[in-house]
Amino acid sequence: MQPQEPLYWTVYDLARRLAHEGIDIITGGGPGLMEAANRGVRAAENEALSYGLPLDLPSIHEPANPHLDVASRHRRFSSRLDEFMRLSHGVVFAPGGVGTLLEFGYVWQLLQVEAV
Repeated sequence: MQPQEPLYWTVYDLARRLAHEGIDIITGGGPGLMEAANRGVRAAENEALSYGLPLDLPSIHEPANPHLDVASRHRRFSSRLDEFMRLSHGVVFAPGGVGTLLEFGYVWQLLQVEAV
Protein backbone atom coordinates (compact mmCIF):
# COMPACT_ATOMS: atom_id res chain seq x y z
CA MET A 1 0.00 0.00 0.00
CA GLN A 2 1.47 3.30 -1.09
CA PRO A 3 0.79 6.87 0.11
CA GLN A 4 -1.28 7.47 -3.04
CA GLU A 5 -3.96 5.11 -1.67
CA PRO A 6 -6.77 6.57 0.50
CA LEU A 7 -6.51 3.65 2.97
CA TYR A 8 -2.90 4.59 3.70
CA TRP A 9 -4.08 7.98 4.98
CA THR A 10 -7.01 6.46 6.89
CA VAL A 11 -4.59 4.25 8.85
CA TYR A 12 -2.16 7.16 9.26
CA ASP A 13 -4.92 9.38 10.65
CA LEU A 14 -6.24 6.70 13.04
CA ALA A 15 -2.74 6.10 14.42
CA ARG A 16 -2.09 9.84 14.70
CA ARG A 17 -5.34 10.35 16.64
CA LEU A 18 -4.65 7.42 18.96
CA ALA A 19 -1.09 8.62 19.54
CA HIS A 20 -2.40 12.12 20.25
CA GLU A 21 -4.33 10.50 23.13
CA GLY A 22 -1.08 8.97 24.41
CA ILE A 23 -1.64 5.48 23.00
CA ASP A 24 1.44 3.67 21.68
CA ILE A 25 1.08 1.97 18.29
CA ILE A 26 2.55 -1.44 17.48
CA THR A 27 2.90 -2.76 13.94
CA GLY A 28 4.98 -5.35 12.16
CA GLY A 29 7.36 -2.51 11.32
CA GLY A 30 7.30 -3.02 7.57
CA PRO A 31 6.16 -0.89 4.63
CA GLY A 32 2.64 -0.06 3.47
CA LEU A 33 -0.08 0.26 6.10
CA MET A 34 2.35 -0.60 8.88
CA GLU A 35 4.48 2.37 7.83
CA ALA A 36 1.36 4.57 7.62
CA ALA A 37 0.50 3.73 11.25
CA ASN A 38 4.05 4.26 12.52
CA ARG A 39 4.29 7.49 10.55
CA GLY A 40 1.01 8.68 12.09
CA VAL A 41 2.44 8.23 15.59
CA ARG A 42 5.41 10.41 14.74
CA ALA A 43 3.08 13.08 13.33
CA ALA A 44 1.26 13.31 16.67
CA GLU A 45 4.45 14.82 18.14
CA ASN A 46 3.87 13.72 21.71
CA GLU A 47 5.16 10.98 24.00
CA ALA A 48 3.36 8.03 22.37
CA LEU A 49 5.78 5.50 20.96
CA SER A 50 5.89 3.92 17.53
CA TYR A 51 6.76 0.21 17.91
CA GLY A 52 7.72 -2.12 15.10
CA LEU A 53 8.24 -5.88 15.26
CA PRO A 54 9.99 -6.66 11.97
CA LEU A 55 10.80 -10.22 10.95
CA ASP A 56 14.30 -11.30 9.95
CA LEU A 57 13.60 -14.15 7.58
CA PRO A 58 16.13 -15.51 5.09
CA SER A 59 13.49 -15.56 2.33
CA ILE A 60 12.23 -12.01 2.96
CA HIS A 61 14.70 -9.15 3.06
CA GLU A 62 12.44 -6.28 4.05
CA PRO A 63 13.95 -3.41 6.04
CA ALA A 64 12.01 -1.87 8.91
CA ASN A 65 10.24 1.37 8.05
CA PRO A 66 11.98 4.59 9.15
CA HIS A 67 9.18 5.73 11.52
CA LEU A 68 9.93 3.47 14.49
CA ASP A 69 10.92 4.60 17.96
CA VAL A 70 11.38 0.99 19.08
CA ALA A 71 12.26 -1.91 16.76
CA SER A 72 12.21 -5.41 18.16
CA ARG A 73 13.39 -7.84 15.50
CA HIS A 74 12.16 -11.43 15.42
CA ARG A 75 13.31 -14.59 13.65
CA ARG A 76 10.10 -16.54 14.23
CA PHE A 77 6.46 -15.66 13.69
CA SER A 78 5.62 -17.25 17.05
CA SER A 79 7.86 -14.94 19.10
CA ARG A 80 6.57 -11.95 17.17
CA LEU A 81 2.95 -12.93 17.85
CA ASP A 82 3.69 -13.39 21.53
CA GLU A 83 5.29 -9.95 21.72
CA PHE A 84 2.34 -8.37 19.88
CA MET A 85 0.02 -9.78 22.51
CA ARG A 86 2.32 -8.94 25.43
CA LEU A 87 2.45 -5.28 24.38
CA SER A 88 -1.17 -4.85 23.23
CA HIS A 89 -4.23 -3.64 25.09
CA GLY A 90 -6.37 -3.41 21.95
CA VAL A 91 -6.09 -4.52 18.36
CA VAL A 92 -7.10 -2.87 15.07
CA PHE A 93 -6.81 -4.86 11.85
CA ALA A 94 -6.40 -3.38 8.38
CA PRO A 95 -6.17 -5.23 5.08
CA GLY A 96 -2.95 -7.16 4.83
CA GLY A 97 -1.48 -10.48 3.85
CA VAL A 98 -0.90 -13.87 5.37
CA GLY A 99 0.83 -12.36 8.43
CA THR A 100 -2.25 -10.26 9.17
CA LEU A 101 -4.42 -13.36 8.90
CA LEU A 102 -2.09 -15.20 11.26
CA GLU A 103 -2.30 -12.36 13.77
CA PHE A 104 -6.09 -12.19 13.43
CA GLY A 105 -6.38 -15.94 14.02
CA TYR A 106 -4.13 -15.74 17.07
CA VAL A 107 -6.14 -12.90 18.62
CA TRP A 108 -9.40 -14.72 17.86
CA GLN A 109 -8.07 -17.90 19.50
CA LEU A 110 -6.96 -16.00 22.62
CA LEU A 111 -10.37 -14.32 22.88
CA GLN A 112 -12.14 -17.63 22.37
CA VAL A 113 -10.32 -19.31 25.26
CA GLU A 114 -10.52 -16.10 27.34
CA ALA A 115 -6.75 -15.83 27.58
CA VAL A 116 -6.76 -12.07 27.03
